[in-house]
Amino acid sequence: MKKIGIENIWVDGEVIDIESLAHILETQQLISSSLKLPVGTAPTLFLFKYSSPRLNKRFHTKYRKASIMAIASWFSNFLFYGAIEDAKECFASVYQALEFKKVLKNNNIKLLEKL
Repeated sequence: MKKIGIENIWVDGEVIDIESLAHILETQQLISSSLKLPVGTAPTLFLFKYSSPRLNKRFHTKYRKASIMAIASWFSNFLFYGAIEDAKECFASVYQALEFKKVLKNNNIKLLEKL
């Protein structure tokens, strides 16, 4: 790849609904473990399928954003958090998920084997 000028490859899956998020996370595990490439996604993208934070605050809540980001962060090397309005909840959520992951690893807790 470097011979043709490609230095980095990042694999990004497009989330359109909750089911696609599940498929993307499974695919991320396969690509990451077999090809050793960084994998990630924009997990809150499907929220915009139904609404934007500017148009429908009832659906596009900080709780939905935070929970989706926490789930996606388990197997991703990078995440696109979406609209700048989403940054606060998304960063806090991913931080908590990563801290929880560290606790599991440091205490040899096998809650989620494929972390």
